[in-house]
Amino acid sequence: MNQARNFADSLLRACGEVILCSNRASGFFFLLALAVLAPNMAGGVLLGVVAATLTALLLREPDVLVRRGYYGYNAVLLGILWPFLWEASLTTTLLMVPAACSTALIVALHRRMNLWEKLRLPVLCLPALLMVALPGLAPFGPATSAWIEAPLRVIPFEWTPLLQILLVFGAILFAVAIHSRTLALLGLAGAALGTGLGNLVSSEPGILPSLHLFTSASAAMALGGYFVRPGRASIVYAAVGIGAAVLLWPQTVPFLVAAGIPAYSVPFLVISLLFLYPLQAGLLDETKTGLHPVYADIAVDPLYWKGRESVSGEIDRIESLAKTIAECGEGTVALTGAGISTESGIPDIVHGYWAKYNPDDFAFDNFVSKPSSRQSYWSMSEELYTFIRNARPGAGHRSLRDLEHLGCLGRIVTQNVDGLHQETGHRENRVIELHGTEHVIRCLDCGKRSSRNEITRRLRQDIRIPYCFDCRGILKTDATLDGEPVSIPLWKETCRTIMDARLLLVVGTSLRIPAIAELVERAAKGGTKVAIISLGPTPSDRVAQFIFRTPIRDILPHLVRRVRALQPKTPLATAHKLLALR
Repeated sequence: MNQARNFADSLLRACGEVILCSNRASGFFFLLALAVLAPNMAGGVLLGVVAATLTALLLREPDVLVRRGYYGYNAVLLGILWPFLWEASLTTTLLMVPAACSTALIVALHRRMNLWEKLRLPVLCLPALLMVALPGLAPFGPATSAWIEAPLRVIPFEWTPLLQILLVFGAILFAVAIHSRTLALLGLAGAALGTGLGNLVSSEPGILPSLHLFTSASAAMALGGYFVRPGRASIVYAAVGIGAAVLLWPQTVPFLVAAGIPAYSVPFLVISLLFLYPLQAGLLDETKTGLHPVYADIAVDPLYWKGRESVSGEIDRIESLAKTIAECGEGTVALTGAGISTESGIPDIVHGYWAKYNPDDFAFDNFVSKPSSRQSYWSMSEELYTFIRNARPGAGHRSLRDLEHLGCLGRIVTQNVDGLHQETGHRENRVIELHGTEHVIRCLDCGKRSSRNEITRRLRQDIRIPYCFDCRGILKTDATLDGEPVSIPLWKETCRTIMDARLLLVVGTSLRIPAIAELVERAAKGGTKVAIISLGPTPSDRVAQFIFRTPIRDILPHLVRRVRALQPKTPLATAHKLLALR
C-alpha cells in the first residue's frame, strides 16, 4: 500500500516538475486540466510518466529522486508533444512507451556520469526533445494536426484558437500558483513580455503566439526564480533571456517545423542553458551581479519572498558594525546556522520539505534501538546529502571567507553539517563543526570512520540499513542526532572560542537550541559584543548590539565591502585584498 502511494506521489510530482513545481497538488491540477482541455494528451502523459518512473525503479535510481518526479517529467513533456508528431492510433501510442523509457535512461546517465557536477547544468527537457526529434526526422513524417485545434469536449460551444490557448495557459498558471504565487506572477510577467516583444520583432503576426506565451513564461520562471535565487537582479536577467529567445524564434521555428520538431521547448532549452552556465560555472561574480544560483528544489519557497528590511535602510548600522569588525580583527567569531546554507539550496530542518519524516525517528535513542527508525534516518540522510552534493557556497559563505582573508575573522563555529565553509576556502583549524558532518560515516560499535561515497553506493543498491563491514555494528553519519551527546572536548573548544570572542557574528540561526542561546548570552555578559543576522527573532536579541532582519546574501557582502574600505592601505592589507578577490 505504501509503495503504491509513493508511486502515485512520484507520478504527480513528475507532472508538477514539467511546470517547475515538484508539488503533488500542482501536478494533480495540471493533469486534471489536461484531461479536461486536451484529453487526447492526458492519456499519453499518464502512459509516458508511468513507463519512465518504472524504468527509473528498474535501474535502481535513488528513491529520493524518483519520488520527486526527476525521471518522469521529461516523459510528461513527451506526452504533451507526441500528438504534434503522430495521428492518434494504437501503434503510435505504443511507440511512445520506449521513447518515454529512453528519457528516464538519459536522465539516469546524466546523473551517473556526474554531468551536473562537471558541467553545472541541469538536464532540463533535453531527453524529451531528443525523443521528439527522432520520429520527426524519420520517413513516417510528422502529423499535420496540432493538439490545440481539437475541440474542448466539456465546452458546449466552439472557442477560437486564441481563447483555447489562453484557457490552457491560465490553467497551467493556476497549477503553478498552488505551489508558489510569486512563481506564477513571474510566469505571467514573462508571458506578457515575450508576447509583446514577439509582436514587435516578428514579421508574421500569426507566428505561433502560443510559442511566445508558453516559452517566455517558462524562461521567466526558470531564470527569474527557480534556478536563480529570486530578486530584482534575477528578474532583469530573465527579461534579457526572454529578449534573446524572442530574437531566436523567427530564425529557428521554420527549421524545427520542417524537421517535424515542435518548437515549444527548444528556445527555452537553449536560452536556459546559455544563461545558466555562466552562473553555475562561477563566471559571473554573484556579489556584483546579485545573481545567486541555487539547487532548484526550494528556490521558490515562499519563505524567501516575504518582505524584509532592505540594505538601503541599514547603511548607518552597517557602517557601525563594519568599524567594530575592523577594530576587533581576528577577535571576531562567527556562529552560523542553517540560514546561511538555505541560500545555497539546502532546506533546514524546520522546512516543510522534511515534514514527510517522523521526527521521532531522528532521536538518538530510537535510532539505536529501532531498525525502522534507522531505515527512515538513512532515507532522509541520503536525501539531504543529495542537496549537499549539489549545493555551492553562497554569498554568506564567501563573505565570511573574505573577512578571514582580511584578518577580521578568527574562527567559525557552525551548527551546519554540509561542509560548505571548508569548501569556500576556510582553513580546517578555523572551522568548528559543532554538530559534525554528513560527509563522514562512523560505526557506533567499533568507531571506524569511512567514506560517504561507499555508503551511498550501497544505499543505491537497495540496501535500506547499512552495517559496518568490520563488526556488523550500527552505522550513522558523523552529524549529531537529537539527544546524542556532543563530544566534550569539542563542546569545551566551542565554549572557549565564543567566550573569548571580542565580537560574535550570529549568522543564519534562530538560536533554538537552549545551550547555544545560553552560551551567546553568557559571552555577552562577559563583554563580547553580539551582532545577529537572522530573518526572524532569536532568544538572544535582548543582548545584541546589532540586529539585522535582512537576507544574508544582501547584508554580508555589503558589510565586507565596508570593512575592506576601512582597512589601512599597507602592503599586507593589499595582499589580503588580492587573496580575497581570487
